[in-house]
Amino acid sequence: MKKSVRDLLQMYENALGAEGYPRREVGHTPQSEDDLLGHARWMIDHMQNGADARFESEMCVMNWIGMIQGILFSSKKFALPALRAQSDNLCGPQQAMKPVKTLPALR
Repeated sequence: MKKSVRDLLQMYENALGAEGYPRREVGHTPQSEDDLLGHARWMIDHMQNGADARFESEMCVMNWIGMIQGILFSSKKFALPALRAQSDNLCGPQQAMKPVKTLPALR
C-alpha cells in the first residue's frame, strides 16, 4: 500500500479515534451514525493491520477508501472539497467536471 494511502488512513483513524468512536464491524445494517463511524474505523484498522490479500489490489484499496469517505461525508465529518483534495493527493487531480446533458422528458 502506498505511503500516501497509509497517511490518509492514519489521518482518518486519528480523527475518529479522537472523537471516541469504537471500532466495530456492523455488517449490512448499521443502526446509527455511531455504528457507521465505528465501522469506518474498523475498515481503517482492517486496511492498516490486516493481512488481507485483497489490499494488494489498488482498485480494492480505492473502493474501501471511497466507502470510508462516503461515511465521513454523510456524517458531516469532512466537507466534499476536503475529501476531493485528499483523493487528489492519492492519484492526481481529477479532470474538470463537465455539465451533464439533460435527458428528454418522459411522457
